[in-house]
Amino acid sequence: MVSGDFTDKGCPEGFAKAYEFLSGLTQRFALSAERCILVPGNHDLAEPLDAYARRKDSNGLRDQLQNNGVNLVLHGDTHEIRRDLYEYWDPRRVHVVGSGSFGAHAADRAEAVSRLYDVLEIARDFSSIRVRTREQRKPDSNWQGWHEWPDAKDKTIRVPYYDIDLSHLQQ
Repeated sequence: MVSGDFTDKGCPEGFAKAYEFLSGLTQRFALSAERCILVPGNHDLAEPLDAYARRKDSNGLRDQLQNNGVNLVLHGDTHEIRRDLYEYWDPRRVHVVGSGSFGAHAADRAEAVSRLYDVLEIARDFSSIRVRTREQRKPDSNWQGWHEWPDAKDKTIRVPYYDIDLSHLQQ
């Protein structure tokens, strides 16, 4: 699954770059179109004002997500890498994964923020998800692991991934 934003303001050049990247990714991992899910973001629209208008009343969003059994939210609108866990004590907790700077122009992200994307590896039994974060430090440079997540066992070590435990959902 690849979540938007693929481009900014529906820019055709951004979609061309996303197509090139995704084509390479599917070839590299021998993925068929049936195994790929693309979820556009608000910046993939030529006129995103409607998307922003619907977002104004978000106070009850977490409750709506929890009440409808949503356990994982992917976001990219803020162009910042983050992971959150809302109400960790609640069996209906919601994990939030965000790395929204892949398609962002340099002017739209902090100078120190690399271009980033996540690859989610979902266990066959759906008990866990490994989130691998990749970065491109300079335009046209190679993509590599973003070694900024604390290791689960030794917090002083930084690794390019983190795990989300979903085993509590299987009970």
